[in-house]
Amino acid sequence: SRQCKKGQIINLVDSKVSQNKSLYFTYLLSKKSLLEFTKMSALSLAPRFRVNAIAPGVILAPVGSSKNYLENLIEKVPLKKSGSLKDISQALIFLI
Repeated sequence: SRQCKKGQIINLVDSKVSQNKSLYFTYLLSKKSLLEFTKMSALSLAPRFRVNAIAPGVILAPVGSSKNYLENLIEKVPLKKSGSLKDISQALIFLI
């Protein structure tokens, strides 16, 4: 069998992983677990593998949400703006 000698792992987590309030318990739990897995892997696999995570903030509104959904969320964000898929791809390119 062939083994990798070095590489990169980039996980996508959620910026809400620091919170414990969620209507989507299983989703948040899986993202919290993925973040912890990322941290543990970064320590265990270094320096051969670089392990990072991207935690996007306000990007897209859920399907069926109101027109004001994103506007209401953006008011709670320090920069008062939403991110975009381009922002995520730029972060990914930077890490690569």
